[in-house]
Amino acid sequence: MNLSEIVLNRYKLLQNFRQTVWKDLTDSSFNQEWFVTRPSEHQWSIDELLRHMLASEVRYIQQSIDDSIEQHPVGVPAQWVGNIFFRLEEKEHMNFEELKEMFPEVEKKSIEIFEKLTEDDFGKIVKAPWGQELPYYDLLEVFFAHEHNHRGQVKFLITYYRGPPEFEQKDENVNYG
Repeated sequence: MNLSEIVLNRYKLLQNFRQTVWKDLTDSSFNQEWFVTRPSEHQWSIDELLRHMLASEVRYIQQSIDDSIEQHPVGVPAQWVGNIFFRLEEKEHMNFEELKEMFPEVEKKSIEIFEKLTEDDFGKIVKAPWGQELPYYDLLEVFFAHEHNHRGQVKFLITYYRGPPEFEQKDENVNYG
């Protein structure tokens, strides 16, 4: 398996993880008002987290390889990185259905980029959003970790607002860890 196939497989796994988020956000136990509710002044709502994930995908995957690609108009930029403060703002919120419809176009573009890259392209030195220069493949590693972190925040907020889900009977044939 070459690097492009590995990255595409990881990206498709990420898309599957996103599907679990979409499922949770459309579950009848989830109140749609929670989608735009900030747990505190300096913490993003679920819609802001998802819009940040969308903007990050454009910035990390797409713009670092092709600087002619424009940032997504509803994207939420970082508030800070480490101890470097950028902004603390709350823009107009979006509803779930509108936002969910924006992901496929961005995902399609990312897949197109991955499919065209050569092994050498993955080693190309690019500039990360925080200014560090590093190989594109390493920036992708940071992107995947960043995405999983924010997806975890979304899952946390769902449980924070809703409480535990309704549990199903466990399968007696499975040895749960």
